[in-house]
Amino acid sequence: MSNSLTRRVSLTFGPLFLETLVKHYFSRVVSDKSKIGVQLRREELLYDEAFNIVKVLLAPSPGT
Repeated sequence: MSNSLTRRVSLTFGPLFLETLVKHYFSRVVSDKSKIGVQLRREELLYDEAFNIVKVLLAPSPGT
C-alpha cells in the first residue's frame, strides 16, 4: 500500500532520526549522572535545615 516516495523518505530519514534520538538519550543519561551528586547534597542540606528549624521550635525558650 505504501508508495515509493514513502519508502524512500523512510529509508533516508529513518537512520537520521534514530541517530538523533540515540545521541540525545545518551547525552541526557550522562548529564543526569553528573547531577546526582549535586541533587543529593541539596537534599541533605534541606534536610539539615528542616531538622534545625524543628529543633529550635521544640526547644524550650531560655526565658521560661
